[in-house]
Amino acid sequence: MKFLLILVVLAALTASSLAMKNDICALPHSQKGLCRALMRRWSYDAANRVCTRFIYGGCGGNANRFESQRECEATCME
Repeated sequence: MKFLLILVVLAALTASSLAMKNDICALPHSQKGLCRALMRRWSYDAANRVCTRFIYGGCGGNANRFESQRECEATCME
């Protein structure tokens, strides 16, 4: 019985994690933000199904922002 309960909890956590990734990837891409820093970041363009590079200002924007192309692709394309 405990095994079944643990299995159900793990399945729910996995589904929740995958849903959160999809939510991030569906956000508008390449949101520059409000500040004026010049940080190279990657964002997922859901309409074209590609990760694109953009300059992030350092604050604001949204969660569709990744440090590298590899991180963007691993989160949104796999």
